[in-house]
Amino acid sequence: MNVGLLVLYWAAAVMLIGLMIKVYKEHEAIGKSLLMASFCAIGSILSYSVNFLTNDYTVMSIGVSINLIFQDYLLISLLHYCVDFTRLRNLYLTVVEWIFIIVGLADAFVFIMNIFNERALKFSYNMVGNGYVLGYEASTGFAIHAIYDIFILAFIISILFIKCLRIPYVYWGRYSSLIIGSISVLLVKYLFISDYVDIRFDISILFYALLGVLLYWNTFWYSKKTMLHITHTMIIDHMRVPVILFDYEGVVADFNTALAEIFPDIELDNRDQTIEWFIFNKKCKDLATKTEFTWTVNEKIYECKVHKLYSSARRLLGVILVMQDVTDLTKAYDDLERSVTFDALTGLYNKRSFYRECAENLNNYLTICVTDIDNLSRINDNYGQDVGDRVLMGFANILTEKTSKKDFIARLDGGNIVILSRKRDKALYLEMEEIMETIQKRLSTKKMRVTAEFGLVALNKNESVDTNVNIAITSMRNKKMLSKDSARSSLVGSLKQGLNEYDTGADKQIERERILCNKFALALDLTELEMGQLAMLATLHDIGKVSIPNSVLMKNGALDEDEKALMRTHPEKGYRIAKAAKELEGIADDIRSHHERYDGSGYPDGLKGEDIPLLARIFSIVDAYDAMTHDRPYRKTLTKEEAVKELIDFSGSQFDPKLVEVFVTKVIR
Repeated sequence: MNVGLLVLYWAAAVMLIGLMIKVYKEHEAIGKSLLMASFCAIGSILSYSVNFLTNDYTVMSIGVSINLIFQDYLLISLLHYCVDFTRLRNLYLTVVEWIFIIVGLADAFVFIMNIFNERALKFSYNMVGNGYVLGYEASTGFAIHAIYDIFILAFIISILFIKCLRIPYVYWGRYSSLIIGSISVLLVKYLFISDYVDIRFDISILFYALLGVLLYWNTFWYSKKTMLHITHTMIIDHMRVPVILFDYEGVVADFNTALAEIFPDIELDNRDQTIEWFIFNKKCKDLATKTEFTWTVNEKIYECKVHKLYSSARRLLGVILVMQDVTDLTKAYDDLERSVTFDALTGLYNKRSFYRECAENLNNYLTICVTDIDNLSRINDNYGQDVGDRVLMGFANILTEKTSKKDFIARLDGGNIVILSRKRDKALYLEMEEIMETIQKRLSTKKMRVTAEFGLVALNKNESVDTNVNIAITSMRNKKMLSKDSARSSLVGSLKQGLNEYDTGADKQIERERILCNKFALALDLTELEMGQLAMLATLHDIGKVSIPNSVLMKNGALDEDEKALMRTHPEKGYRIAKAAKELEGIADDIRSHHERYDGSGYPDGLKGEDIPLLARIFSIVDAYDAMTHDRPYRKTLTKEEAVKELIDFSGSQFDPKLVEVFVTKVIR
């Protein structure tokens, strides 16, 4: 008896048993193939370990033959796991998998018969330590078996490689470790079969056990922890403004690359670097007492905002400091202060003149419009400041040419240009649409595409000028976030990519619902700001689902009660995501309320009637109509007439009856 090897192999079996228990407790669908693979690995280890218990040739040959059968089905289970894990399953891969299963059955039958006649594989004694194990004598049957096993491993590796080629490099780590593990098993198996290295016993079985641990780690640890960390890092680093987070003890918990460029000495996991250390070391006294302040660092001026995060029990969870570089804006403001009436670059009125005009003649105007060039900073970076200046001057000239002589046009901070117009908002909207087309045609070149966007608001004399301007700016930014030509669209694009991970048809659904929302908004005579917010709501209403496990989102069957409860948390999670991004804050309440029902039976807050935000009530009708008129996993497509009947039947219970009437009579008639 070879006690040392017996202990080694049985230790591997015990480890796999523990692994199976952990996988079972995860209660995920993909765990089934991992459980099967672990079971086959245990069977292979235990049957092969008979070699170390006895020197009886018959008993040893039976154990080795059974071991080879278990290895076949271990590899088939691994193949099934990898196809599901990479989400590449299609008809062709399913057919190939079944071919391997059928060949595996034949191979298993051959080795079952080999127990009795040893026609497929003969054995010979190999001395290992103070005992013997059976070695394989080359034969046609064994060669076919070896080629079959190696081919499955190679196919598994190919699937993992293909997955890596289809995803961003940052996510390769999830699959590259499996590739390395599979190649290691393949190499060890080849060395054992060949005569290049004198290996007396089959150690590839132990490598299968280690591969099982690697599979568990990738499935239930890497995917939930590391992937979350990668996504978090991408989002926080995507924010170009410096951000630092202190935990509930005041210790530095996280920061992005923008902040590291300013303060290269800040470190993670250094408990000496607390918020008090930051205040003293970085000379930031205002951080201790204010929520908003201006801070000069390295000759740059930052507008800083401090957000304190609290639990539901009002216990401090952490503090976030967000720094916005306003150096250029501050300098521009100082330059404008020195000028009297006109902007030095564009020849338009300057900011001071704009406020003076508002103070003296605001009652003469009906609408405020704000507009600017998309990606002006990128044009400056790529083509030079002179080119950017010429684009801005051409932009100002077109606005002056195409608008009414009675309109007042001024350049505000940065590239924003504001128009005080005597036209009503709808008429000005049509005029600005034509101006945007003119800007693109006149200012674009073969190498440089120039576009602009605008936002407007019917002037509310009961509100301040700044409030009206900010509404117009918000409307413009909302449109930019949904425009592929604007850098502001990158945040929406990143969030939409997260949605597409579990729903590949999300883009088409979003586009349909945005079109319907636009028609609905026009029928309701919503403001342009509300129209833009409604379009963003159609795009990002389900963003909270990025925090729901894929096992729930992509489950084929009906959800159980716990899963339903988990799914119903996505409006609140979406609300928190929107609240954390300044650009999305305006639709946060609508995201939270898009599953509320008019009779108060919805979730998460059970709001009733007009307590539900208007945009959420509008969108719930659009979303329901789209769901009914297009195939969904849980129902077949209804006709337009059937969908209208459903809306009317649930009018007053699920939907706002007044809005349903407008939708049915004016939007989809």
